[in-house]
Amino acid sequence: MFTREENRKIIFVDVDDTLADTRAAIAALYKEITGDEPHDVRVKGSKKYFEFCPLWDDSHVSKLFRSSKEIYEKAVPLDGAVEGIKYLLGKGYDVRVVTMHSPESVVYKHRWIEKYFPELESKVYYIDWRMKNKDVFNGYAIIDDDIKNIKTNESNMPILLDYYGIYDDMILNHNICKTWKEAVKKL
Repeated sequence: MFTREENRKIIFVDVDDTLADTRAAIAALYKEITGDEPHDVRVKGSKKYFEFCPLWDDSHVSKLFRSSKEIYEKAVPLDGAVEGIKYLLGKGYDVRVVTMHSPESVVYKHRWIEKYFPELESKVYYIDWRMKNKDVFNGYAIIDDDIKNIKTNESNMPILLDYYGIYDDMILNHNICKTWKEAVKKL
């Protein structure tokens, strides 16, 4: 696949809740559509969006992600993500995006990446949402907000970006960062 030297320069980065603040976008959509205030998006121990949007069940949120136009129209980059990516690229890392998607969502997610991270738009790997993790993407590092993608990844430096404190109450044997600044420092 890659030589050892090439692998040392590759950093894979997730989109949802890693580059893009999709939790805040879902909360904004929830309020706009239902007129109800969402609960705190910092749901400990759970990545499930419907837990802070009580009038929506899992299938409703899944449907939003499958079509995703509304999500990516509202989503902005997580604090520090733009600067973090620019810094890594400036240090010579080969930053690539690896993200789960449904066939309907690719165009909207890709437009979002083009808008906020144009330097990465030709380096995006889409994984069908029915696959369960990103373990085949193994480089120097992977930065992701989902512990299942960190636990199974064989990169030298798997970094869990826990911006929303979802894993605060768990004891994990992984590199955990709360901010992009922390993640970049680890690399």
